[in-house]
Amino acid sequence: FEPFDTLLQKEETMLLESVMKKPSITVQEDTSVVEAILKFTQSSRRHIPVVRGGKIIGIVNYMDILRKVLRA
Repeated sequence: FEPFDTLLQKEETMLLESVMKKPSITVQEDTSVVEAILKFTQSSRRHIPVVRGGKIIGIVNYMDILRKVLRA
């Protein structure tokens, strides 16, 4: 890792591609809510990208599901 002060000096020219990473966990848009909940609990994540054909089309978070279930 680079020292923080070095990163700050480069902030004007630094691109997001240098700090982002590919998601290790994804769900398909037709994934069941139960399966998504299992992925959330097994991974301790709060957000999971939703993909279609290998492309991210959205992001679901555990609160989205909780709100939907509580309103049902």
